[in-house]
Amino acid sequence: MSARYLKWELDKRRINEYPAKEANILLVSCQSTEAVPFLESLRKKYPSKKIICGGSASTSPYSLGKFCDAVCVGDGQSFLDTLFSKGFDVVKKCPNAWIDGEIREVEIDYSFPWDMPPIQAEDGAFRVWCGRGCKKNADFVRRDGPIGISKSQSR
Repeated sequence: MSARYLKWELDKRRINEYPAKEANILLVSCQSTEAVPFLESLRKKYPSKKIICGGSASTSPYSLGKFCDAVCVGDGQSFLDTLFSKGFDVVKKCPNAWIDGEIREVEIDYSFPWDMPPIQAEDGAFRVWCGRGCKKNADFVRRDGPIGISKSQSR
């Protein structure tokens, strides 16, 4: 579903989608950290391209970030607005951008795009958003210390 969301964001801005070999930036939506081998293979295949990862697995940015130039933590609407209007160098400084090797606070973005229309999933069903989120508002910790995701934004 997140890949379909990305397509919707591109379409509403009239931004063309390109094959990976022709693109400057690769946007990848990951639903779980099981996608790490795919990200690793993508990094090997396209070593000079910027790779940005998001999706529900972005709440584990340490795992994904080893093979990405940035991980969009939480919802991506403001992240994508910044990327599309100001570029990669500016989006890396967004409060919800996790960059491997940086030591700074990163905030989970909770600004869900409620204006998004129902999206047809790969199984043919249409998904309509009516609620979301973890009621526990969890923090996440790296083995060698905090990764800096905060609970400073309330829902």
